[in-house]
Amino acid sequence: MKAFFKDVLRRMAVLLVSATLFAILSLIVFSFFAGSFLSPPNERIKKNSFLVLDLTMNLTDRPVDVSLEDLTRQALVDEEMIPGYHLREVVDTLRKASVEKSIKGIFITGGFAPSGYGW
Repeated sequence: MKAFFKDVLRRMAVLLVSATLFAILSLIVFSFFAGSFLSPPNERIKKNSFLVLDLTMNLTDRPVDVSLEDLTRQALVDEEMIPGYHLREVVDTLRKASVEKSIKGIFITGGFAPSGYGW
């Protein structure tokens, strides 16, 4: 009977140690994957670069509310949507570009593309 209990306890100890090692290894692998997805891309700005401001985008005063209708239209229709940004994003980007030593100027391109208003 003693041998039976020793064998059961030994197997439980092996199971506990192996489960703990598996959990620690899984946590390490998960943290590496999460860290690679969450870390921002490391992009360098070349010297004497220009910031390109494309005005074909829709520029709004506040962030646009995304509705279910917009999401389904974008999923079902193969039509390319005109990107939309709000004024705060553009102003913050211009402010960051003004202090960046590598950016020498701003190139403004594009035209007016009405979306949801006008013709």
